[in-house]
Amino acid sequence: MLVYSPNKDSCFGHATRPRSLPQIVPYLRKWLGEFTVCSEPKSISLEVYSATEFDTQDHSGVCIQKAEAHFGSPPGPGDMFLGHMGGTVAPVNVKWQLSACDLETALSFMVEGHPWPKQNIGPVTLTFSYDFLWRDPSTGAAFPEQSLDSCGMKDPRSHIRVDLQRTSFISPDLVFPYDLANPRLYDLLNVIIPALPFRAAIKHFLQSLPLKGDSSKRKLKRLDGAGLARLAEFLV
Repeated sequence: MLVYSPNKDSCFGHATRPRSLPQIVPYLRKWLGEFTVCSEPKSISLEVYSATEFDTQDHSGVCIQKAEAHFGSPPGPGDMFLGHMGGTVAPVNVKWQLSACDLETALSFMVEGHPWPKQNIGPVTLTFSYDFLWRDPSTGAAFPEQSLDSCGMKDPRSHIRVDLQRTSFISPDLVFPYDLANPRLYDLLNVIIPALPFRAAIKHFLQSLPLKGDSSKRKLKRLDGAGLARLAEFLV
């Protein structure tokens, strides 16, 4: 089984492709519908950040007013503490927790605000995530090899977390339901890799292998030179 699993040094994710909000928002909609069978979005939040001590101007007041017009008053300060531009240590964000039915409104809000003012953090970030299976273009359904019985994984779903803001990021954990020796893996990669809403890095591809003596558990293993060379063909 092949997985794409960035390590902790990539905690800020991958820059979206395309970059601008008016382009990435419709592209994400299209990509999710065309290539995935996905769950409802989850962990949806909208945050507005005030300026830090490293900024010269605070845009948060105007951004909060715009957000309040769509989502009401924020429930309270967020949980991020930094040195404020006034010199004190204080919460620098307010957060709205949103439901799945709010996401389209929130996406439109982010696009309408483009380009958001420049700050070291934010000033506005919409975060959400999806769990999904890869869609078979020939049937429109999920590839059957992604079932629990077929792949032997406790959870065969892939996952992305999206942070939409002035500079947007995606944090992926992807599962491809074939072994390196299976030609169908490369057929799938040939379709999936060019269409990803971020640029994949070969160093994050790993093998997921069952543990000896307990096939219900798996370990991640780096690819050898031959495996890396084969994958490199799809990352040009």
